Amino acid sequence: MKRLFAVMLAVCIVIASLSGCAAKSNDMSTAELEKLYSDAITGARDDELNEAYPVTLGSNDVSDEVVADMLNQLLGFSAEDAYACAISVSLMNTQAYGIVAVKPAEGKEDAVKDGLQGFIDQQCANFEMYLADQYDIAKSARLETLDDGTVLMVMCPDQDTVFNSIAKSIENA
Repeated sequence: MKRLFAVMLAVCIVIASLSGCAAKSNDMSTAELEKLYSDAITGARDDELNEAYPVTLGSNDVSDEVVADMLNQLLGFSAEDAYACAISVSLMNTQAYGIVAVKPAEGKEDAVKDGLQGFIDQQCANFEMYLADQYDIAKSARLETLDDGTVLMVMCPDQDTVFNSIAKSIENA
């Protein structure tokens, strides 16, 4: 009986510790999560890119109509679809560049992913006929949901390295 109790206790401890790892970012406030996203994005880039493409935080700037419109028109999802987000995109039609980290609001993951896939598709269409190097960047964009529920889109040169760096920073927080 003591052995059975010890085994059951050990199983409960393992399950509790594993569930704690997955829920880490779910316990963060919007501001904390957006700071994590911003730090992960800036940490994955050099100073020149950080200066050229600053990070915009959804909760701090969402009251600004320009930012809210950018979310809706450019990225294809609304501010209400995101619990937290950090965005760094080129607003000029000469660069296929965008990094977006979003914690979707409850039940809004599909809306966020569909919007970001639309952004990728639009960038591919924009560059397909006239800037082959930018088309290749847009075509190679990565859009995935991380284990903690963060939707991460990376469209830039060396996107795999940048994506992995950001994902690692978010997952290790």
